[in-house]
Amino acid sequence: MDTSLQDFRAKCFEATIDLLWRQWCSLGVSGHAAPVNQSLLLDPEALLLATTVVGRSEPRLFDEMVDWLNSFGGLVSLQRLKNLQHSMQIGDQRVLSAISAWMVTQKKHPRWKALVSGKKHVGDPEALFVELLSDSNTVTRHLPSLRHKEVQFAKRRRGPLPRGFAPGSRPPSRSHARSPPLCGLAPPDA
Repeated sequence: MDTSLQDFRAKCFEATIDLLWRQWCSLGVSGHAAPVNQSLLLDPEALLLATTVVGRSEPRLFDEMVDWLNSFGGLVSLQRLKNLQHSMQIGDQRVLSAISAWMVTQKKHPRWKALVSGKKHVGDPEALFVELLSDSNTVTRHLPSLRHKEVQFAKRRRGPLPRGFAPGSRPPSRSHARSPPLCGLAPPDA
């Protein structure tokens, strides 16, 4: 693959990770990114779906997302989450199902059972977290060198971490306006 294309792909991936971190930090997770502007709208369902894919290459981001869901999963519209996943084809259904199964085990989120897939995975289990490695021809996904078989997400999950939300952040409320998927865009000026 052309070096400039590889550089572009790497920069695009880094920008995506940065955007996800900034949006999650805006919702209150403890992270290294500055929150997005308070006047911008966030879409927690689309953010969750994007993190089921991109977060697999960024374990801390993924863990922060799951910790946030453990605290505020009741604010997520599961119907909207299913509709977005189905209509927009974003997110990793297997990861979303595994997160949902873990949420149900936490006893305070039984309604997440609606997102648990009844389909059995065919083939060998794969690691939850992956690395993006590049060679001279392509950028591919590889399993980490520590190849632990993950039959279920809950076996990999280390549980809620003893930490709070970012200093100065506010817990989200259901009244926050929603915007189109994967954005942080302000509404057009009237």
